[in-house]
Amino acid sequence: MKTKIKGEKTMTEEKQQNERAQNKEDFKPFTNDFIFALVMRDPDICKGIAELIIPDEEIGKVKIAASENSSPDEKNEKDELEIALQAYLDFGKDMRGVRFDAYVKTADKWIDIEMQTTNKHDLEKRSRYYQALMDTDCLEKGGRFKDLKNTYVVFICTFDYLGLGEPMYVVESYIRKNDLHFNDGTSKILLNTKCSPDKVPEKLRSFYEYINDPTKVGNKLIEGIDERVKKYNTKEWRERLVTLEYMIAEAKEEGIEQGRTEGLAEGEASKALEMAKAMKSENIDIETIIKVSGLTKEEIDSL
Repeated sequence: MKTKIKGEKTMTEEKQQNERAQNKEDFKPFTNDFIFALVMRDPDICKGIAELIIPDEEIGKVKIAASENSSPDEKNEKDELEIALQAYLDFGKDMRGVRFDAYVKTADKWIDIEMQTTNKHDLEKRSRYYQALMDTDCLEKGGRFKDLKNTYVVFICTFDYLGLGEPMYVVESYIRKNDLHFNDGTSKILLNTKCSPDKVPEKLRSFYEYINDPTKVGNKLIEGIDERVKKYNTKEWRERLVTLEYMIAEAKEEGIEQGRTEGLAEGEASKALEMAKAMKSENIDIETIIKVSGLTKEEIDSL
């Protein structure tokens, strides 16, 4: 029998250590685009986060716009994957990456909540565009100007976008000469989760801590978020999310949907077929496959 030398690792210990390291490397936190979109499908979590962020406003019953036509209770895990993909399609039809991370509707407020981990120095124009999308969405449903909802675009930034050291920046319209509020019903809110902890309001403190360190679970809301984050970090879900990331990246980078209408080259057509085949193997519904791949129903049925 081989004697273990002090400090020497057995093969089992080394394997376990490697597995732990791999799991840590593969772990996708709440700040990950796909994890954030999936977690924010929970109305209670959306409501809780909105109540933390929207100042001096009561948040009533919320509805998640990306899943208006179905209740989360009616959906199984496979449907959740489809919904995450559908959210990209619904709010980014031109496949240029323009979409809402979480689109929340209440009786009198529509709220877009975005997770922002990279500073692309474009939040001013991007927030303007997102609010235009929400206004258009409202008017498309037969509304009049006076019926427009109050809209909020929220960026949860893991950096200080304005560089002023504040925990939160609330941007609204004011008349320049006399500083009167021009109440057009629009607000932009930029969170700075890297703000010095002593400047962070108490109600936001646990949320900021969790964004910066996923091991810090400070209250019931954060516990709910963390529970769902861990759910989507199982081996099965990580594999499915990798598939989803691949599908969306391919659709965005190759311009498959647009290219289909212009006439795909043979190589691009082959990629579209491969993507559709992979999606079909995941049992994703055919309408979603058609939208992402640009293929016809007949072409997909033949795979």
